[in-house]
Amino acid sequence: MKKRLKLLLVKCLDTGRRDIYAFRQIPLALAYLVPVAREFCDVDVHDMLVDDHLIERVAANPPDIIGFSIFSADYLAVQAIILQIKRAAPESLLIAGGAHATVEPVEVLRLGIDVVVRGEGELPFRELLRQIASGTKDFTDIPGISYFDELTPSGVMHNPVQQIQNLDDVSLPEIEAFEFTKYTQYPLLTSRGCPFSCKFCASKTIWGKCIRFHSADRVFKEIDRAVNQFGYKRLVFVDDTFTLNHKRLKQLCAMISDADLGIRWSVNSRVDSITDETAFFMARAGCDVVSFGIETGSPEIQQAINKHTTLRQMQRAVEACRNHGIRVKTGWMIGLPGSYEEQMKSLDVMLALQPDEITIHHFIPMPGTPYWNHPEQYGISFDKDRLLASFSLDALPRQIGLKFQYLSHEDIEWIIDTFIIRLQEAGYKRPGELSTYDKTSKVVNTYKDRGRLPVLPEDVQINPRED
Repeated sequence: MKKRLKLLLVKCLDTGRRDIYAFRQIPLALAYLVPVAREFCDVDVHDMLVDDHLIERVAANPPDIIGFSIFSADYLAVQAIILQIKRAAPESLLIAGGAHATVEPVEVLRLGIDVVVRGEGELPFRELLRQIASGTKDFTDIPGISYFDELTPSGVMHNPVQQIQNLDDVSLPEIEAFEFTKYTQYPLLTSRGCPFSCKFCASKTIWGKCIRFHSADRVFKEIDRAVNQFGYKRLVFVDDTFTLNHKRLKQLCAMISDADLGIRWSVNSRVDSITDETAFFMARAGCDVVSFGIETGSPEIQQAINKHTTLRQMQRAVEACRNHGIRVKTGWMIGLPGSYEEQMKSLDVMLALQPDEITIHHFIPMPGTPYWNHPEQYGISFDKDRLLASFSLDALPRQIGLKFQYLSHEDIEWIIDTFIIRLQEAGYKRPGELSTYDKTSKVVNTYKDRGRLPVLPEDVQINPRED
């Protein structure tokens, strides 16, 4: 009988940045791959957000295959990790996936990775493992992978991506592979992709141009499992925009309400994809937090970044949530292409909307976006290695070598300081002023507050079943 392969799946992280994560979520990307891999391998997982001693673990018992999930913010730290792992386990085959591997596959291959999986991983990962387990290692027809190939003029073969058309065909993520007590939130992904084309977002590069949805029945099955099998009462839907499909949304909310599961949940949304009616259904089913990416209050910048949402849509969305007791979080960016005067227009909109939470980020070009690929066209300049080395929403642009022709470093700091003062005058508190997240205080959070993010209130702490 042929010996089964040993596989270790690793969620990569710069461990020096653990403290910036307010909440700890089970890494879904790995959880979806575990049932795919079990057909061919004995599988272990290692999440660097909560697990220590990766190199020692690999050296003590080298796996046949190591799979890495890599995000851009952690890429420079990952370089050092992979070099250490290659020394500790020189015979292991290294596979990488995740957002950064998808948008920069050649760069990741040059780290010493054998195969990069681009986009969603279930189909290519299954075929990769099948080939490796059979001993043939013929990667020619495996969709969505990149690898070095001497017969290709560029030296690298990029096989075309093949999307999963029916998401309900995908196995449920294997949450059991992780230690529940290390996590504070249970994430669910009920759709893949985004129909919009915001220039600051790489979603289309990662997921493809088409959005696909799980059925309401499939989503409810996963919710029921989270509650009745694993004991979770707080769920987080991590879709780019959970509220796009109103028919599915109403079906799902009705299922949750009828089942009387006693859960609370939060979602990401867009202001042009939620109505008073959908907010009603969501609140009745237990939704208590909606996060909107507003980005900017400037119509000119909205147009430039292809966001295309209006003040009236913002007002209606916030009012709809407020009418039904849903807490409204909003995200904003300072530094998107646009003048000082246009940046300042966000303050007027913040004060007009009065959302419960305002988080102000610095704009940083993300790999896979036009701002990363062609920064000079937008009046932006940066050194990619330096930006990746200090990729952080905590750092000011001046600290990571990021320059804007349309806005000075002094302008950025002045804008954010002004926003903080004016919002505090309007009754907002900074996280450091709160001893707990009471869900009634209005909060403004900026790069100055990253180390003091409010914690989950006690009434929604997750207590998974131990049986």
